[in-house]
Amino acid sequence: MEFRLLSRQRIPIWEGLLGWMLALQFILPASLLRTDWIHLMVLFAPLVVVPLALRLSGAWMGFLKPMRWLFFPAALMLGVPYCVPNVSWISYLSIPWLMWTGVAALRALRHFFRIPYPDRTFSQFATLVGFLYLPVGAAWALADRMGIHPLGFQDPIVLLTAAHFHYAGFVLPVVAGFLLSQKDNGVFRGITWGILTSIPLVALGILVTHWGGPTWVESAFAVFMGLSGMGLACWQISHSLGQSTALRWLPLIGSVLLLSGMMLAISYGMRFVWPGLSISYMYAIHGTMNVVACLLLVLQPKATEGL
Repeated sequence: MEFRLLSRQRIPIWEGLLGWMLALQFILPASLLRTDWIHLMVLFAPLVVVPLALRLSGAWMGFLKPMRWLFFPAALMLGVPYCVPNVSWISYLSIPWLMWTGVAALRALRHFFRIPYPDRTFSQFATLVGFLYLPVGAAWALADRMGIHPLGFQDPIVLLTAAHFHYAGFVLPVVAGFLLSQKDNGVFRGITWGILTSIPLVALGILVTHWGGPTWVESAFAVFMGLSGMGLACWQISHSLGQSTALRWLPLIGSVLLLSGMMLAISYGMRFVWPGLSISYMYAIHGTMNVVACLLLVLQPKATEGL
């Protein structure tokens, strides 16, 4: 039944999952502590999680319809430089994914501003911001494959930034936008504002630390994002418990993972005050938890009717 639903909406979820499993044959790490695991997490976003989030947002059947046939080829080509890392020209195959996400962001902007002002909702705005963050993640993925070090950052920060903007940057605003479309109030808007603003603020805090600035800036922004993510997780738990379908357990479990992952993010952000996990353990534990959380959060019962 799931295949019929996804086939009807032409989301290449099965092809993407197959592509990711194929990538495992080339870059399966011996340990989750190795950067190869980040490569797989980054690839899992465009191949599996992002198309599901596009369906949840409604964009797949809406303003992205004319260009969705290009989605899977662009996502698949992004994986080639990760599987064949020692051939310099292969890195240019990361460009189509950046182009697709860039055009998608422009179409999202045009779609939003074509809506009459009185009819625009904060839910639509949250989703728009997610679309604007997505090409940022694609740009950092391209930089990683081409050996570019933006702002002087070295590996694995470049790669982790790509993952940050694909998952926290795109998926969480889409999920918040979806939840707002179900129930809108001041508390939920506050949580959404926290999600939308904390994503670039965390990146700014890391930059301040990198340039020798006060470390409390990064700590404060990390705590802010962690609390915002925890708020989103609690919001999703409340929403899921109000559902009657068995599928509510998917985003419910995702919420618990997100809650736990954000606690780890706060702990890591406060590493200047007390000892915390190393960056290797952070992407092995926190990163993995967030990837699974984002996957489950986009499998909302209302968006998967008929499964």
